[in-house]
Amino acid sequence: MDLHDRLLEDDVQKSLRLVFSLKPESLECPTEAELVAIERVLNLYDLIALRAKHRAIKCDDILESDWRIILPLWKKVKPFIQRQRDLRGCDSYKQFLEWLYARACAYRDAHYRGQEPTSFGPDKLVASAPSNGPGQPPLPPVTAA
Repeated sequence: MDLHDRLLEDDVQKSLRLVFSLKPESLECPTEAELVAIERVLNLYDLIALRAKHRAIKCDDILESDWRIILPLWKKVKPFIQRQRDLRGCDSYKQFLEWLYARACAYRDAHYRGQEPTSFGPDKLVASAPSNGPGQPPLPPVTAA
């Protein structure tokens, strides 16, 4: 399977949205479901970074398509990664992702100077279902007559 296809799979996209929507305290002590999502995203981007570093895939292609994700992702998960490094006694935890982040910064500076992508959760993308009020079930969908 192509890594680009893997990035577009539903579980990865849901995991990315979840990671970007987490509050810092959730990243410090995530639930099991949050941890699964965080690790899914980090493992995939760390693998992409490893392959790019060893030239199995073109780093410029990854940066061209994903620098806007890599930059806010690293900033979001850096405290989680540092905590994992401390807990594991292993400074190399997700080192390839950190390497890719540095390359993404350089790519941004070379091609998109002054732009700083931001992250946001699904609350900014998905409309809430209308409801009867706080604590009430959503209203049924309106159907055409």
